[in-house]
Amino acid sequence: MCGEIVNLGSNGSCKMSILDWMSNHVGVSTMVGGVGGGSSKRAWCWCRTPLPYLPCYRPKSLRYQGNVVKIHKLQCGIGSSHQMAGSSGGSFDLDSESDESYQLERPLGEPIFSSFLCPLTKKVMHDPVTIENGSTFERRAIENWFKECHEKGGKPTCPLTSKELKSTHLNPSIALRNTIEEWASRNAAAQLDMARKTLSTGSSEKDILQALKYIEGISKENRSNRQVAHNAEVVRLVVEMLRNSSRKVRYRALRTLRVIAEHVSEMKEIMAEGVTVRTIMKFLSPERSTEWEKEEAISLLYELSKSQTLGEKIGSMQGAILILMGTSSSESENIGIVDKASKTLDNLAKSEENVRLMAENGRLEPLLSLLLNGTSETKLSMAALLGDLVLNNDVKVRVAETVGPSLVNLMKSGDINSREASLKALNQISSYDASAKVLIQAQILPPLVKDLFSVGGKQLPMRLKEVSATILSNVVNSGYDIGSVIIGPERETLVSEEIIHNLLHLISNTGPSIESKLLQVLVDLQVTPQLFYMWSPPLKARVLP
Repeated sequence: MCGEIVNLGSNGSCKMSILDWMSNHVGVSTMVGGVGGGSSKRAWCWCRTPLPYLPCYRPKSLRYQGNVVKIHKLQCGIGSSHQMAGSSGGSFDLDSESDESYQLERPLGEPIFSSFLCPLTKKVMHDPVTIENGSTFERRAIENWFKECHEKGGKPTCPLTSKELKSTHLNPSIALRNTIEEWASRNAAAQLDMARKTLSTGSSEKDILQALKYIEGISKENRSNRQVAHNAEVVRLVVEMLRNSSRKVRYRALRTLRVIAEHVSEMKEIMAEGVTVRTIMKFLSPERSTEWEKEEAISLLYELSKSQTLGEKIGSMQGAILILMGTSSSESENIGIVDKASKTLDNLAKSEENVRLMAENGRLEPLLSLLLNGTSETKLSMAALLGDLVLNNDVKVRVAETVGPSLVNLMKSGDINSREASLKALNQISSYDASAKVLIQAQILPPLVKDLFSVGGKQLPMRLKEVSATILSNVVNSGYDIGSVIIGPERETLVSEEIIHNLLHLISNTGPSIESKLLQVLVDLQVTPQLFYMWSPPLKARVLP
């Protein structure tokens, strides 16, 4: 710390070494000196670490050289409760966190008291504890002190008196802790009100950036973030900054909203009001945004998507899922952006409507996952959705390999809706030879043939029997060794005479649509000589044209 002289008054009436002043008066609610014939004004300014802030006469500006504060002309100002710092005088840089301070143009109502400060850390205590001689310290600080004493081979001592202690027992100072929390809460409310006024009165870019940084900071503090949690007006003002003409302000607003969403979940609904989601999505456009803006935008969307309600809102915005899918699969060097986009899509997949939109745009993993692990109702819904999609051949194979057995089991269900949904999906998947072979290996033939031949109360409606006949025609025509597939309890196969007789009987008692499919099945079966020679002459006569 430099001992530079600080001029506290415009007439130079009070001068002293800042080193002496800080050592004697830091944290004490005392006026220092006077300004021009007693027309003084109580005001406050604040210093960076290691000291929280300095009560003194009002400076117009604060400039830092190391830990030295240069104080100039009089004017009122305000800082944070215990971490606020003055303006660094440097320009705001999107990729730099060097500017960690801001200053608003109003005085703070309550100063810090020396009893709030830990003698070791010189910071406001969060968990004050008292040692045996009555001295109070921050718990972690005094624990570290005792640890250092032990590591040096000495007995525990009091940091203030250097006298040995008989015990290292720590008594929580509950009353002091509560007092500090109440003080911090009152000051945070006052400072937040100043930030609100800054954002709502068309202030300069610099002031807005400082206000946003303050809101971001208190949102991270457990004892202060309730001030944000119950101040929807402030959050709406931050949202408005997303449309500010300054890129720096827009970036800082994104960052601030992301921090609030991380620490004050109650405000997520407020953030997503109106067209905010659409505004955030626009930041993902590479033509309109920098890498920093994209990263903060996708991180904010990720936090919002943790709410299923907001996830549905994000997904319902036209093009949102497609944009997120493109971001998650991009070759961006920023792995964080790609990862957050993928995690956001995972959160959106909690909504079946979003799963449908993803599937329609080629992202099938959420749908397939629900088909495997969802409830009975969910499996039914996903199977019906799968049946409505248009899949290319490669995807059909992947789907058959992933959920083929699940669809076959769903087809065995006694519920007619489940059977219909699974048959629609299997019909599409079986239309490609390679995927049809996968379904044969998933044991589709036994329940499929059973459905075709069933009569009475359990039989399928004719519209579903037609679907079953189409699937049977697809799998028989796939080139698989059908004669090796057992489909009945007596080891029957599709080329067994009993099965062929049943097919002929069904052909004779059904409509043209099913008849044509089953005739195609018979034609495909008889073209293989090693299978056809097993049939009896009467059967051959009935099958042959």
